[in-house]
Amino acid sequence: MENKLYAACGAVALALWATACSDDSVSGTSVEPNTIALSSSSYSSSSGTFPRDGQPRLCRVSEMENAPAGCDWFAEMWNPESGNRVHTGFDNGTNTSGIWYWTLDTNEVLIPSVLWTGTARQDYDSLAMSDVIELCGGSICGKARFNAVDGVNGFDYEFMSVEKPASVDIAFSMAGKNAFGRFDEVDASGLGGFCVGYASNGLITMSLDFSDSVNALLGDEIYRVILNRTTVNEKLNDLDYREECFAWADFANYAKNVVRDGEPAVSVENAVKHLVGVHFKINGYYDKSTLSFKIVRFGRFATANGRRALDGENLPVVDESCLIPTVVEHFCECNYADSNAAYEGTRLGHLNAVDEARGIWGQSLLAENTCVNAMWMRSTLEMPLITTENLPCDNAQPKIMQCADGSFRYSPEFASVKSRYDDIVEENALARKQVLLDRVDSCMNLSSSSVGNSSSSSFFPCCTLPSGDGDLWNGYTVDVDVGSFVESRRDDVKYGVWFFATDTIDGGKSDVYWPVDFGDDFNEGAIEPLIDHCGGVCGTAVLDEGTLSYQPYVVIGFSLAIDEYGAGKSIPLDVSNWGGICVSYTSTISLNVELDVGDSLSFLLGFALPAAPLSKSASFNKKCFEWSDFKLPSWAKSSPNVDQDWLKTSGWLDSAGVLASKHLAKVNFKMQSAPGMYEFNIMSIGTNRK
Repeated sequence: MENKLYAACGAVALALWATACSDDSVSGTSVEPNTIALSSSSYSSSSGTFPRDGQPRLCRVSEMENAPAGCDWFAEMWNPESGNRVHTGFDNGTNTSGIWYWTLDTNEVLIPSVLWTGTARQDYDSLAMSDVIELCGGSICGKARFNAVDGVNGFDYEFMSVEKPASVDIAFSMAGKNAFGRFDEVDASGLGGFCVGYASNGLITMSLDFSDSVNALLGDEIYRVILNRTTVNEKLNDLDYREECFAWADFANYAKNVVRDGEPAVSVENAVKHLVGVHFKINGYYDKSTLSFKIVRFGRFATANGRRALDGENLPVVDESCLIPTVVEHFCECNYADSNAAYEGTRLGHLNAVDEARGIWGQSLLAENTCVNAMWMRSTLEMPLITTENLPCDNAQPKIMQCADGSFRYSPEFASVKSRYDDIVEENALARKQVLLDRVDSCMNLSSSSVGNSSSSSFFPCCTLPSGDGDLWNGYTVDVDVGSFVESRRDDVKYGVWFFATDTIDGGKSDVYWPVDFGDDFNEGAIEPLIDHCGGVCGTAVLDEGTLSYQPYVVIGFSLAIDEYGAGKSIPLDVSNWGGICVSYTSTISLNVELDVGDSLSFLLGFALPAAPLSKSASFNKKCFEWSDFKLPSWAKSSPNVDQDWLKTSGWLDSAGVLASKHLAKVNFKMQSAPGMYEFNIMSIGTNRK
């Protein structure tokens, strides 16, 4: 289990993958959303007429030898006239390459099945799918279905919490089977990538399968791209589908576990020299869920190798000297929105500030252990996440043009959008860097005036806990042992993971300065060094109101349970049997212990969370609360964001703590006061069982 100090951030909903640029925005928790990477070699569009903005140009197979300029692919491997097999061009002599086959992967909660258009057998034979292909007009089409196993009741969002999803896997091999019945590998690096024509009303993962030796090196890692939905309708139109092309570099490395040393064990460029097959996987998460799919065309990405070097290159803008310009790449303007540029600038500002701060103050032990370390933690924990998949759109515009002399130019449309995007990135990066450097400078001044040149360890005295204190957590373990005090412990969640959050989302500049660096040989975010140093979770809360209209704050807390598969989603638990909660601590500021009940209930409560106070105490103190001690803040009774009638009739007005204990997602230790520096050390947490 990874031991990290997690920043408070909302999970990215699975539905985001399927959201096109033109879709309605997805709402969520009040955190910075993921940014979108600047460049990609992938294209997407609906089929019909071509060439068309946003669509890779599909040319006839007969034109492959003398292809006109701008042909991206030919669907030479698979198309409605291909018959029953994919013509890979790599058959090993057994005439068994490109045969379509399918498998079902059941997990403990869902059973997958496929409703095929015709008869489909599961044996490895070129005629096994012939009836389906004929009835689908030369395509592979069907409907994946997922149903709960006996004993699992209906729709349950926690299906996403299982170790792996149930799935339908449709695949073909590049070379076919050898005399030993095993799939042979091929060197597919010269293909440049793959293009596919498909339709679906949900997500399909297209992944690459490699030789046993490469797979052994990769372990849990895979190379894959996401095929977004083409329609919201369950019934697919016979004539409508999307075409997308992916260079090898577009196949993202994905793993359930952290990739060793931050890099894949084998690069995709080397892995495809040992390619075995291509898989189209459809995952299921909910009972009675269905997904319609159709695979229409498939082929090599003919122009990928010629254009790969253009990614990230600063090209001149097309002008009158560019004769007969031809569009060779398109872009979706929504991926270069001002908000995306602002987030990218914020990310770069974090990184640049850390580098510059360590260059200026790196020789100071005090700065490195407190002020600069806080910068590093912020960049690690609060920096926006990055995704390499651009969202598709229905109105893609020309990005790169090829002139008659073979040179490449940016289109005027893209040059204009890119110029604005780059300006916003630079502006935000400089502003964010300066804010963070000013914060380090202020911290250095405050620290020097308080402690002179003393060691940072004098900030946070260690304490010896009474024997047996803290049955949930006692400063000598890492994660809070929530799992031992729930009715049924699960292996697919992380229990009691620490996090911290600040007021920066609303304009505050508050932060936490830690006395030691985080990380160990296995995990750069590991919290063990802090716990070893303090005998708890300790630090200095630096409250800075910035542009806030209320008092600044920081929050230290722990999630009761985190869904390991569902993008870090917190899972509310019924812990009413704890009777309450006990805390041992020291603090030079009063704290509020808040009960976070998850997004949906918190929204109904107007984010007025049940809380109980901890008074400041410079020496060791222990305080126990019953659930009934937790009350809603007084302002909840007059908040326009709360349905007052519901508040009274639901029981939350009078019994907030008791009700929260039945649906508890997180426990927050909130420090909110006038600007200043305040020390704290949370040393144990326990149940209040009588």
